[in-house]
Amino acid sequence: MRFFSGGCVPIMSDAVASIVSNVFHGDRARSIPICLYVTIYLVATSIGPVIGASILQFLSWRWIGHIELIFTAALFPLFIIGLPETRSPAILRARAKRLRSKGEKLYTADKLHHDAILYQAILRNVQRPLYMLFTEPVVFIATLWAAFSLGTIYLFTQSVELVYGQLYGWDAILAGYVQVAIVLGEIVGCGLCISTNSWYYASAAHNTEVPGTPIPEARLYMSIIGGFFGVTGGMLVYGWTSYPTVHWMAPVIGLTMVGFGTTSVVISIANYLIDAYSKYAASALGAVGLVENTAIAFLPLATAAMYSGIGFQWASSLLAGDGLLGANGVI
Repeated sequence: MRFFSGGCVPIMSDAVASIVSNVFHGDRARSIPICLYVTIYLVATSIGPVIGASILQFLSWRWIGHIELIFTAALFPLFIIGLPETRSPAILRARAKRLRSKGEKLYTADKLHHDAILYQAILRNVQRPLYMLFTEPVVFIATLWAAFSLGTIYLFTQSVELVYGQLYGWDAILAGYVQVAIVLGEIVGCGLCISTNSWYYASAAHNTEVPGTPIPEARLYMSIIGGFFGVTGGMLVYGWTSYPTVHWMAPVIGLTMVGFGTTSVVISIANYLIDAYSKYAASALGAVGLVENTAIAFLPLATAAMYSGIGFQWASSLLAGDGLLGANGVI
């Protein structure tokens, strides 16, 4: 079941960013929806252990899956009814086809008479993200940085229990509540990303190629702050305050910083790719989603071995070093 859920969940999460870019036209209209989407996605990920801990206090662990199934089943009819097609070429083709069926032969649309076979359409949609990932250095670097940042959130689902269980003697339920700190950091990151949109619009004054148009790279300003201060700094605080003699709130501060940094990085990169690649934004985001989902699948598997093998402090320092490389890569 985990195999099937792992294969299906990324489809919806990757589709949402594409839907936002289709529905909201223009960088000003897209900024806040993208910020909210990324934040909700990250908050839902981080708050999962908190909800799981609450369920375990009163019910069997099996109810974690049961409640998730009930929640998804309740939302499914809303997906069917409330999510119409948003891609303009598909809408135009459907409209032209409907009008032609009524005898109005003047109406047509691109590829109306060249319907692709299913496997050809799937092949094309798989090839383009991979092609962009390996031929566009900007997409490649941004993808690795976003994937690592997002992977740290999933890594905490394992490391927090190790740190607070072994150092402070907390059980898994109590340690699960620590994840609230990451959620708070993510909310702060979203607020700062929205409030600093003015930096992006101010870059229009410096655009010599297309005067009056903001520079897409200006979207990355917050990712630099989030990368150095949030992800890298937060990992160091989280690691080097992980001692039994240090108050348990100290690592929590590090978790909050990482939550802020991760949100800033992922929001900035999503906005940047949508602005920079416009028509092919969905393919660029698809490449990011592929590597992100790979990172979140495998990083948690290495957590126990890494934190137990080289210690809490050096494991977090290793991750901080990776974060430092990623932050410099954006620059």
